[in-house]
Amino acid sequence: MESEPLTSSPGDEADSDAQLRQALSLPPLRDDGFTHRVVRSLPRAPGAPRRRLFVILGGAAGGLGVGVGLRFAAPPPSLPPIPAAAWSDPSLPLALLVLAATLLYVFKLHLQRRPLL
Repeated sequence: MESEPLTSSPGDEADSDAQLRQALSLPPLRDDGFTHRVVRSLPRAPGAPRRRLFVILGGAAGGLGVGVGLRFAAPPPSLPPIPAAAWSDPSLPLALLVLAATLLYVFKLHLQRRPLL
């Protein structure tokens, strides 16, 4: 028993192209909002975006908490206390700027799809 050849003949491709051109030249079918109603009635994904949001925000809050916590941690006994002028160090605002840029990058597609208010 021999199987059919897997390659198509040039005549088959021409027929397929003609049928495709004919189908594309027809006006689209009216569905009176049927497609929109069907897509709207489909169940949403089971919490994947929400879980992703909590993981990202939790990681950001944890990183920020560690960074701020290290600032307020008691210095080891061998080091002198940090003077108030050390708060003018740009590392904390820089960390906040990096955090904001990271969150904007991560949620870029999400923010483009939905209005802010």
